[in-house]
Amino acid sequence: MYIDESAFNERSLDRKFGWAPVGTPARQIESFKRSKKWSILPLYTYDGFIDWKIIHGSFDADLFIQFLEEHVIPHATPYPGTRSVLIMDNCRIHHDKVPFNICAELLIVLARQYYLRSRWNCPCISPSLFSGLESN
Repeated sequence: MYIDESAFNERSLDRKFGWAPVGTPARQIESFKRSKKWSILPLYTYDGFIDWKIIHGSFDADLFIQFLEEHVIPHATPYPGTRSVLIMDNCRIHHDKVPFNICAELLIVLARQYYLRSRWNCPCISPSLFSGLESN
């Protein structure tokens, strides 16, 4: 299973570049008003999305832990079950010890993508767990 936050507002899809006839500057007229930021935290697998949470503002460590307890744990299975490995990025809110402790109690392997890229230096997983996943 994977989790990864994403944030956006009404200007997230605005074009950064444009085109115009030669010798004419490209112009765009739009409002300078900014709306509140939305954040989404999905839980997904190779088969698709399992659960998610959408909020105004940003996720912090407390909201992340709440998401784990309410949205991830109900869908997880103990290792070596089909949903026993949780992979996340190296975001600052993931560095709290509480997520690691929650997963350890339920026998869920917690791996950060940082460790996956650094040749399996994570003490909580072994290379044989994901054999064939990494290419040399």
